[in-house]
Amino acid sequence: MSKKENLLELLQKLDVNSDEQVYINKAIHQLTDEKQSEQVVARGLAKDCRSLALNKKLSEQGFKAIHRVTET
Repeated sequence: MSKKENLLELLQKLDVNSDEQVYINKAIHQLTDEKQSEQVVARGLAKDCRSLALNKKLSEQGFKAIHRVTET
């Protein structure tokens, strides 16, 4: 994620499967409605997506997108 592109913008552009979208929507809600920090939201999103990966519901495209969002 570049310095110019904030987490909210990136999350809104992602094209992921329905299981992954649930967590993306949660992260967007945390950023917009709960005003949580990007760092906290990114950590939570990574944790949520690990559970998808363990249940074999995380797509390769979703993995790449989440990796891009959570890399620091």
